[in-house]
Amino acid sequence: MFTTPLSVSSFQLDTANTQSWNTFGSTPVHGSTVPCQRVDKKAIEVTVIDLLGRVLEGQVLELAWGQQVYRLMSNTFGAVRFEGLEASSYPLTLLGLDRHALEAPVAEPLSSMRLQSHQPAAWDALGPLSCPASEHVVQPGEGVDKIALQWGLLPETIWDAPQNGALRARLRRRNQLIPNDTLYIPPREALTFQASTGCHYVLRFNGGLSRLRLRLAVGFEPQDGIPYLLEVPDAPTQQGTTKDGYIDTVVPTRTTRVTLVLDQGALRIDLPVDTLLPLTDDRGVQQRLRNLGFPCESSDGTFDDAAKAVLHRFRSGLSLPHSDVIDDDVRGALYSLHDKG
Repeated sequence: MFTTPLSVSSFQLDTANTQSWNTFGSTPVHGSTVPCQRVDKKAIEVTVIDLLGRVLEGQVLELAWGQQVYRLMSNTFGAVRFEGLEASSYPLTLLGLDRHALEAPVAEPLSSMRLQSHQPAAWDALGPLSCPASEHVVQPGEGVDKIALQWGLLPETIWDAPQNGALRARLRRRNQLIPNDTLYIPPREALTFQASTGCHYVLRFNGGLSRLRLRLAVGFEPQDGIPYLLEVPDAPTQQGTTKDGYIDTVVPTRTTRVTLVLDQGALRIDLPVDTLLPLTDDRGVQQRLRNLGFPCESSDGTFDDAAKAVLHRFRSGLSLPHSDVIDDDVRGALYSLHDKG
């Protein structure tokens, strides 16, 4: 494993000191170069993973030593290796993920081959990085789960913030946001712990998973006890049987498609996965009609003659009064069939 230097362009710097540095030199606060001794130097290794054990690339970590820091970014293996260290313990900080979203670090000793370091340390007088409170304007297809992943927070940390109380009261469900809504983003609190040379630490991020619900039905009759496989990109295949017609599971938050496998592999259904708009929005009504097997050609909330014909079929199947409008009867039926539970 190897570690690449960090570009700090995506973070807010608390100081204007942004001098360049690399992993092959050591620069103290006053700026003069100090030769690094390569005798009996040690290393610290860190790997950052998610709940599924997948590595997280691009995570920023730093060691502190007095007024200097040694800052690296996790590579494609989710790993960093701090080289050229005196045998000791150092404050180690993971900057890109909120400490409340992380499990306690798990340490294991490095092997004798990896314990010794033959590269110089890269101490530098870099300014501190921070992630203060902010606001996020909701984009199409975003829910709180996706937004939280962008900011390195747990969804609950954002959704439960008092500043988002009015939004909670209006929308009720955190992943049914309306584009251009404004969401308050609390400040991110970095995790800092004492890391000892000669150890490999595993940091596990507890976010990045979202609930997925699928419903199997013939007409409006749920199909219970149906065996299935659910293939999810970049995640283990799931298997089980439907309960009251539902498959209720979790998948990586960035999942956009899944494949449902039925009848011992004879039937494979490729399904798009998207964030729902609220049921009060006509576009959200169209999403739910599509999911229940009543697709509208348009998805922008307009109901032309073709969409009205779909609405008539939906009403007829449930013996609802004949009408061309989306009323409380339609929304109530969609809630019971689609959202409830």
